[in-house]
Amino acid sequence: MNSKIAELSAEQLDEILSDVITEALELEPDELEPEGRFIEEYGGDSLRAIEILAQLEKRLGIEIPQERLPEMVNLNRVRDVVLDLQ
Repeated sequence: MNSKIAELSAEQLDEILSDVITEALELEPDELEPEGRFIEEYGGDSLRAIEILAQLEKRLGIEIPQERLPEMVNLNRVRDVVLDLQ
């Protein structure tokens, strides 16, 4: 895959992450908090987690190993995982 992360500013990356997560969790953008836990606070489940992972891979041109999924519990942790993979 051809990673698009290096071409993005921090703000652009955050916007993509927020868009993907809010769409998957059916939230309004202002409802998503950086530390808000997807399952406990927003009613997410494993299917939504896989949807987030797939959309991030598609939009960012990266491959996220499924074993990293348990780490991706909130917006900040998703950003950490994505940046770690660039």
